[in-house]
Amino acid sequence: MAAAWNGLGTEGGGEVNGQEFSKKHCYIKALKLEPNNAAAWNGLGTEGGGEVNGQEFSEKQCYLEALKLDRNNAFAWNNLGTEGGGEVNGQEFSEKQCFLEALKLDRKMADAWNGLGTEGGGEVNGQEFSKKHCYI
Repeated sequence: MAAAWNGLGTEGGGEVNGQEFSKKHCYIKALKLEPNNAAAWNGLGTEGGGEVNGQEFSEKQCYLEALKLDRNNAFAWNNLGTEGGGEVNGQEFSEKQCFLEALKLDRKMADAWNGLGTEGGGEVNGQEFSKKHCYI
């Protein structure tokens, strides 16, 4: 059932049994049912964070929760980069390092390339990319 709520959130929210649910509320519903749903944590972060089981989570905290559960979530890495980076499983990651992690997982992620360009470029999978090359 949590996957269905997460999916509805991904699709922009919608009506269930005559009641309208926003994207944010769909992600919160998913997390109440399955607190270990990394995709729902990332989705809630993209909606500005929110309250789950009585605790308030900021955007950044949502991305950190997602990465605690799934370090291979390229979207959460990219989003954490846009929030200034943070500590994942005891290791501190800068904005640039977050974008690099995202690109290690998905070299086609345009937002992460843009973020890496903003940070001056860097090495992705053994290949150096200048700031300019991140944008093209």
